[in-house]
Amino acid sequence: MGDDTSKNPADGRSKKKDNSSISLLFFPLTAITIVQGMTLILLTGTPSSLNVGLYEPFGSGFTASIFNSLFLLTGVVGMTMILIIFLKRKRISFLRNMLIGILSFAALIFTTFLSEALLSELLMGYAIIPALIMGVTVASLGAYGAYNTRFKFTSSITSMIISSEIAVMFSLTLTFPTILILPLIFAIYDIYAVTRGPLKTLLAFPEARILAPLSLKVGSVEMGIGDLVFYSLLPSAGLMISGIEAFLIVLLGTNIGVILTLIALKRGKALPGLPLPMILGLVALTPFLL
Repeated sequence: MGDDTSKNPADGRSKKKDNSSISLLFFPLTAITIVQGMTLILLTGTPSSLNVGLYEPFGSGFTASIFNSLFLLTGVVGMTMILIIFLKRKRISFLRNMLIGILSFAALIFTTFLSEALLSELLMGYAIIPALIMGVTVASLGAYGAYNTRFKFTSSITSMIISSEIAVMFSLTLTFPTILILPLIFAIYDIYAVTRGPLKTLLAFPEARILAPLSLKVGSVEMGIGDLVFYSLLPSAGLMISGIEAFLIVLLGTNIGVILTLIALKRGKALPGLPLPMILGLVALTPFLL
């Protein structure tokens, strides 16, 4: 927020309030929409012949989909507990390097894989070289921004790219109804994790600032990469199920949930980032399932 140059204190307060509203609502929603747009571009540009395998370790039925989702959730909970252990033992430098390394590796793998898929028909058998260059570039920008705070925007760009790529990979590998149950289960867990669970414990550490590579700060709002993934996953599910119209309708429902969550945050009521967007997104998707 810039310095107020108004001579009238009341006008100054009004300007600050307006700037705060823009920072809290417009900028985060813009970043989310950009991630959703990148996800749409990647999904529609990916060849239908691309074979990435399906994620269904427990099968494809309704009950099996619940277990498929819980299995992924177990991994998230486990990773959170590992982070807590490292923070308790004051392994700050090691943990920071580990997180940056994991995210850089993920950026390299996902960007290279999806870039090669997008360029395969255009460049035939020569797509791997430019794809690898793009992967190295995205990974390097993310790592450089994470270590050099003056160029943190490069890390933010990488976070947005990774979020859209993970959403694409989920869209390509999750089967129905897992692709719908997974966001709902994570939204329910998000309520517990933020209010009483391990995430609340994790963020209570003074050293929790080193977890910045796992989030995207836009304006005065900090969003986890996981939130961005699910904000893009539900519209992508609509695209996979019923086409672009469903994508846009579900995107609208999801983003209305984001806006309501941000408004609650503006009024001093900190809410988990997933429940409202996931519920409204699923409600918007329901007509396309009937």
